[in-house]
Amino acid sequence: DLALATDLARRAATAVDNALLYGDLRQFRDALDQTVDSIYMFDPETLRIFYVNQTAEQHTGYSRAELLRMTRPDLLPGFDVESYRAAVAPLLAGQQVPPTEITQRRKNGDDLPVEVSLQYVPPQDERDRGRFVAVVRDISERRGAEDRLRASQQRFLDLAEMMPQVVWTTTAEGVNDYYNQRWYGYTGLRHETTEATIWQTVLHPDDLQPCLDAWQRSLQHQEPFELEYRWRRHDGTYRWHLGRALPVRDQRGLVALWVGTGTDIHDQKQSEAALRERADELARMAELLEQRNRELDQFAYVTSHDLKAPLRGIANLSQWIEEDIGENATDEVHHQMELLRGRVHRMEALIDGILQYSRVGRVRGAIEPVLVGDLLDDVVDLLAPPAPFCIEVAPDMPTVEADKVLLGQVFANLIGNAIKHHNRADGQVWVEWRDTGPLVEFSVRDDGPGIAPQYHERAFAIFQTLAPRDRVEGSGLGLSLVKKIVESEGGTVTLESQEGQGAIFR
Repeated sequence: DLALATDLARRAATAVDNALLYGDLRQFRDALDQTVDSIYMFDPETLRIFYVNQTAEQHTGYSRAELLRMTRPDLLPGFDVESYRAAVAPLLAGQQVPPTEITQRRKNGDDLPVEVSLQYVPPQDERDRGRFVAVVRDISERRGAEDRLRASQQRFLDLAEMMPQVVWTTTAEGVNDYYNQRWYGYTGLRHETTEATIWQTVLHPDDLQPCLDAWQRSLQHQEPFELEYRWRRHDGTYRWHLGRALPVRDQRGLVALWVGTGTDIHDQKQSEAALRERADELARMAELLEQRNRELDQFAYVTSHDLKAPLRGIANLSQWIEEDIGENATDEVHHQMELLRGRVHRMEALIDGILQYSRVGRVRGAIEPVLVGDLLDDVVDLLAPPAPFCIEVAPDMPTVEADKVLLGQVFANLIGNAIKHHNRADGQVWVEWRDTGPLVEFSVRDDGPGIAPQYHERAFAIFQTLAPRDRVEGSGLGLSLVKKIVESEGGTVTLESQEGQGAIFR
């Protein structure tokens, strides 16, 4: 009948609605089970849990059945039912409670740091008693990261306090938020004075604007900051500092903060200024010395010319006297005239030697590769030793970097000295060399009469000769010139000899 059909239709519709509602609820519960947060629903009067999601089981280690037999305070060490009621009372009164970080205990006794967001849902009808909904998030990783960050920050602070420089930090925007103790000790400011612009009051007025401009450029372009400026010390004096700052970036590459240092460079700046003044003074002295050397060279040239002119006149006059006397000149006259001209030549050689000696160390020649073998060939040809005198040059002479003219003078004086003072016409001179590593050692050895050890030092003295000038013509400048040339070029010269056993100059 119609009434029965209507009742069946109503029952069928209700069944369909219930099926649809159950399907939606099932989907909702599946979604809650997939969240990373634990969700608890519990009775506001008994505090007994009547719903948990799957994540709550994972966080606590309890099964769903075990959790549904517990109250919410059972999971919270430090809370009992009464203290927990007092904690949630503001929610029952309609107040909002911000998320709270507390500790939740697992089944195995471990404590888990969590953040709890708790809401109260009032009753919807007479049969509904309302409920508390707690969303609990595991923050153990965040706590670990925060602990590591705090430890890192503490290490930074410890390091900053041990640094000999002023250390400071700013926010990403450049606002100062930290100074180490050295800043306060230097400036005399109180620890409370860390406001953003306090450092500007310590800067020298002339350095303020350049520093502000450079700092703004670094902030704008996110580039390292570096500038020299003066900070006022607690006693009112200003000292130069080198300021540096680097941006510290986070994992996204964004600037998180700036870390800077101030290094006292005042003494260094003063030393640099003193060095610059000294360098300028030395440059002026070098220029003056160069001028004096030019004047001395000019004076020496003029003096040499003026001294040699009368000597040439004397030599010419002696020649003319001999010619005028002609055949009437006795052997004694010829001998005296030859002796006179010999003295003139000795004086000319002495003047030339003095000029050479005065130029050593003042007039610098070009340093160039010198083929020593070729140079010695030229020296021997120039000296033209009389036969049967023999000069032997070791084969494979090296190539050295030197002033060719000065090196030639050294060899010419040493070899010429050996020829001049030899006691035999068939004497021998050997020129040899050896590689000592960074340097080359040359030796000039002869088989002449030798020099007694007590005269070795005197042999290098200026104007000193060991043989009478009437027997051996010499200016007494040869070996002293050798010594001065060698030592002016950073070398050494030594003499090894015994009387009657020849000599070796190294």
